[in-house]
Amino acid sequence: MKPFVIPSRIVFQDKFVQVLLEDVQTEEGSIIRDYSIIRKRDVVMIVATNTSGQYAIIEEYKYGAQSKLWTFPAGGLKKNENGIDAAKRELAEETGCMGGIYTYLGKVFDYPSKDRHTVHVVRANNVGCVTKQTLDSSESIRLKFIDEEDLIRLIARGEFGVTSAIAAYTLSKCSSLI
Repeated sequence: MKPFVIPSRIVFQDKFVQVLLEDVQTEEGSIIRDYSIIRKRDVVMIVATNTSGQYAIIEEYKYGAQSKLWTFPAGGLKKNENGIDAAKRELAEETGCMGGIYTYLGKVFDYPSKDRHTVHVVRANNVGCVTKQTLDSSESIRLKFIDEEDLIRLIARGEFGVTSAIAAYTLSKCSSLI
């Protein structure tokens, strides 16, 4: 028997998130009552490098983690927007970088047991910073370009600790193997 969801109920909703309670039937046939799920809009994460092969990373205060973290540029997809178009828009907004060659690498899931959204990963090669950032009022973003060895050090020290960013980096390295 395949697991399935018995209709869900929205118990909270704002412009960023919905909290759902669902009754879920497991593969074995038992019912889990009031299983909580968070639903957010899909996002794109951009693994971008400049013409020197350095990675574009951003430092941003992450309210949930209550600290500044290094990560890749990312942001929400607009309605009916594909990953490549969202990547171009978000990279320009958060970094001022444009141009280059964009490749859709695939999707990852942050916390698929409780979180219902997709992170679309896009690789952007040979970007150049040609304009100013256009940030939302809630954003304060610092851009830095670093070599791959320094990126790996940040990951090892836990300073590049956004799980979807680490997954995006891994996916960008593995994509050349397929």
